[in-house]
Amino acid sequence: MTNRSRYHGHTAQPQSTISSKIVAVFALMLVIAFAVALAKYLQTSENQTTNVTFASSERISDNSLRVWVDVKRKNVDTPAYCIVTALNYDMAEVGRREVYISPGGENLQRLQLDITTREPAVAGGAYGCGETIPFYLDQTEEQVGALPATSG
Repeated sequence: MTNRSRYHGHTAQPQSTISSKIVAVFALMLVIAFAVALAKYLQTSENQTTNVTFASSERISDNSLRVWVDVKRKNVDTPAYCIVTALNYDMAEVGRREVYISPGGENLQRLQLDITTREPAVAGGAYGCGETIPFYLDQTEEQVGALPATSG
């Protein structure tokens, strides 16, 4: 009996090829899933016509936070709304404000918003925007501090 047949039996070769094929198929499925998720993300982000970005915040009192956000719209003729949040030290939401953005104005606006909080807030956040205005949102409310955002 040779060393080769002693250490490399007939059963070792098929098992290693089967396990390597399983690993290859799993890796291929993982790459395909990642590509599909990336494509969906890119498609969704391209279709968003209104985006909000957090700029800054300042605590006014234990139950109020002032937040500045930049709202960028592709079509200023369409009304939109954005959701802005107040966060505590644990990054839990302690307040939220939905703001109506009327048609017109600049493509990029900086908004100053005061958010009522249920406990002291330390930071603000920008949750997101949409163009389907909720029925309960006050569309007559004036936007506080709606100014063209400066770049830089």
